[in-house]
Amino acid sequence: MRIAIDARKLRDYGIGTYVRNLLRQLARQEDGTEYVLFCREQDCGIAAELGPAFRAVVERAPAYSLREQMTVPLDIRREHIDLFHAPHYVLPALTPCRAVVTIHDCIHLRFPQYLPNRLGYAYARASLWTATHRAARVITVSEASKRDILRYFRVPESRIDV
Repeated sequence: MRIAIDARKLRDYGIGTYVRNLLRQLARQEDGTEYVLFCREQDCGIAAELGPAFRAVVERAPAYSLREQMTVPLDIRREHIDLFHAPHYVLPALTPCRAVVTIHDCIHLRFPQYLPNRLGYAYARASLWTATHRAARVITVSEASKRDILRYFRVPESRIDV
C-alpha cells in the first residue's frame, strides 16, 4: 500500500508536532507500506531520516490556499497513492483516492470573530465540510472536538475516531 501524508506543516508547533510524532510511529512499522510525504522543499530531508519506506515529494502550494485544491490531487494521482492522510482539516475536494483527515478542533467555526476576514471563515467552513464528508475516517483529538464535528457537520459518529 502507498500512503501519502501531507507534511507541509511539519515545522508548525501544534500540527507539526502531531505530524512528527505520527511519522516516528509509522517508521517503527515494518509492514511493507510505502509512505510518500508531501512537504516543503526545506523539509524533504526528513524522509531519509525516517528510513527506506519513506520518500519526499515537494509540494509547492501553501497550506490553506486555493492552489492546494488542484496541486495536491495531481500529486496524489502522479504518485499512485492508495490512501491520503491530511493531518489538518484541508482535504482537497478532488482527492482521487480514499482519505483520512485529522481535525484537531472546530475553533474557526466556534469563534469566527477571530479569523482575519469573512473569506477566511468561508474557506475554513467549506474545507471542514469537504473533509468531514469526503474522508473515509475522521480522526480527532478529543471528545469535545468530536461533539463539535457531529454538531457542525452531521457525519455518522461511526466514522469519527478519537
